[in-house]
Amino acid sequence: MDKGEIGAAAERIRDYVRNTEIMESRTLNEICGCRVFLKLENLQRTGSFKIRGAANRLLTLKDEESERGVITASMGNHGEAVAYMAKALDIDCCVVLPRGIKKSKLDAIKSHGARVELSGATYDDAFQRAGELSVEEDYVMINSYEDEEEIAGNGTIALELPDLDTLIVPVGGGGLLAGTLLALEDRGTRVIGVEPEGAASLSLSLKNGRPSSVPSVNTIADGLSARHPGIKPFSIIRSRISEKDVALVSDVEIASALLFLLERCKILAEPSGAAPMAALMYNKIGVEEDSKVGVLITGGNVELSDLAYLISRNVANEGRRTKLWIMARDDPQEMKKIFELLGKNEISVESMHLDRHAHSVPLNYCEVRLTVTAPQSSMIEKCISELRDGGHRVTAAY
Repeated sequence: MDKGEIGAAAERIRDYVRNTEIMESRTLNEICGCRVFLKLENLQRTGSFKIRGAANRLLTLKDEESERGVITASMGNHGEAVAYMAKALDIDCCVVLPRGIKKSKLDAIKSHGARVELSGATYDDAFQRAGELSVEEDYVMINSYEDEEEIAGNGTIALELPDLDTLIVPVGGGGLLAGTLLALEDRGTRVIGVEPEGAASLSLSLKNGRPSSVPSVNTIADGLSARHPGIKPFSIIRSRISEKDVALVSDVEIASALLFLLERCKILAEPSGAAPMAALMYNKIGVEEDSKVGVLITGGNVELSDLAYLISRNVANEGRRTKLWIMARDDPQEMKKIFELLGKNEISVESMHLDRHAHSVPLNYCEVRLTVTAPQSSMIEKCISELRDGGHRVTAAY
């Protein structure tokens, strides 16, 4: 493969994909000490970059292959992209997903008219079943990691970027990173891959010098939960970057970056799409002051219930949500003072319970149990200090 194939792919798919927005954020520039450019593939058709590879693959099918129909295995985004393109090109399509797939992703794939089959608990299980069905029912197998057309389509993102000093790319099976490296080969841009700590298969493979599998995967970034990189992507990647060019981020860091993008930049990213931002925010990548850094926000398909959970957990992790147990005199004026103090420190009360009957509560006293939130953890800490200075016994659980 070479850059020419990526240019051809860009021309081929132009009527099916969006040239997505690139956003520069002053807030991010100040926090990160560099110029940050967000490539918003969460605004892409089907909500992720995957439409690029899927479009190029299906548009290069021979007539005989189109007549047979296509099948693919997916954790969600790739399956929806293939289903979308199959509908657009009037091609029969089957998508195999692991059981337990998010309902929003399942519904999205079905909405494009694809046949859906659930099999196993992991992507590898679904991939095995897709392979079996491709033989049994004569489907053309679409492999997001091993098809060169997929890799070339993925690389078209890089052709839409301005000149950058560094580009940060999330890594699952490696198809996006491989295509990006090819596209930027002669532009002098440093390309950094980002993996979740719980699915660091590319790091292991680069260390071993061959595609290697991690024993298991455990990450909130399901789109990056590959146990091993693709063989073709790895052959491209290993000759262009080394292990030191791959950063690892924790699930807590990914969730924090997701919330930051949503809260400060008004960008909804799924965990896989927020991983590159996490690497930059948590200084996993050395960048020079005022250098130009691109961050690929690769998707925004997140289940609303998962988003609520991630937001809640992250607010707690940052110390902005706290449980307080306050021992106070059972007196209306005392309660008024406590709540005035909370208000003065910009603290909101999510829930409250008064306990007058526990053995640990003295007569004429009550225990005020609160769940509180604040814009900054320091506000809660200041309020706790003021409550204690006022003679209250306060216990906090973050």
